[in-house]
Amino acid sequence: MKRKIIASILLFAVVLTAFSGCTKGSAANENPSSAPQSGNSFSGYIVENTGKDLLVASKDGLDFVSTESAKIQRDGKELSALDLKPGMTVKIDFDGTVLETYPGQIPNVGSITVTAEEEDKISLFKEAFIHIFETRENLGEEKTIALDFSKITSLSDEQICALEYVLENYFSSKTKANVIRGSYEELEKNGVIKDNFFPDGIILSLSEEKGNKFSVSWWKGGTCASGFSDCTAKMKNGEWVINYGDAWIS
Repeated sequence: MKRKIIASILLFAVVLTAFSGCTKGSAANENPSSAPQSGNSFSGYIVENTGKDLLVASKDGLDFVSTESAKIQRDGKELSALDLKPGMTVKIDFDGTVLETYPGQIPNVGSITVTAEEEDKISLFKEAFIHIFETRENLGEEKTIALDFSKITSLSDEQICALEYVLENYFSSKTKANVIRGSYEELEKNGVIKDNFFPDGIILSLSEEKGNKFSVSWWKGGTCASGFSDCTAKMKNGEWVINYGDAWIS
C-alpha cells in the first residue's frame, strides 16, 4: 500500500520521544499531491474505538480512521462502528486523504473490513503499567517516566508504538513528567542513570511470559523498587481480569 496525501495540516509541534523507534507521523505524509487519489487501502490493528473513529496501528504508523461514512463488514455481514473492537485487524479502503498530524487522520473512508481478531494485549499491558505506576508514592514528584518494553515479546513494532502512545497520553494527563522509552541499559548508556540510581525519574517495566502471564515493576535505584511477579490475566466479557500475583519490594 502506498498512500498519497492531498492535505497536509500541522496541528501541533511534535516532541520526539527519547530512545523511541516510533515514527511521529505517518510515513505516507512525505509527498503532498494536489488531487485526490483512488484505490488506496491498508491493513492495521485496532488500538481504540472512540465511537467516531478508530486508532489504528499499521506499518505506516498510527492513524485515526473515521468510521462515520464507512461501510463496515466481516465475513460478508454488515456491522456497525460499535462492533469494531481493539484486537481486530481491519482492511481500510479510503480516498487517499491523510491529514498530517500525529497520529495521522484519515477522514474519508469507503469501507472497513474485519480480517482477523486476537486478544487485545495492548489494553492489558496498558492497564498493568498504570497499575504499577499508581502503587508508587509521591507520583507527582518524578520528572521523568521511562517505559521499558524490551521484554514484551508478543507485540509487533507498530503495536509497541501504539502502547507507547496510549501510555504517554495517560501519564501526560496525570503528571507533568516527561515520558520516554528506554531500558535500564539504554538509560545508563545515555547518562540518564548514574551509579545505579535514576535521580529524576523511575523506570516502569513489564516482562512477558508464556500465555497471559507477566511481571511488572517500577525502579528508581538499587534498593528503591517494587513490583508484582507471577501475574496472570484472563479475558472475560470483553474485559481483562488481572491477578497481580506476588508483591515484592526492595
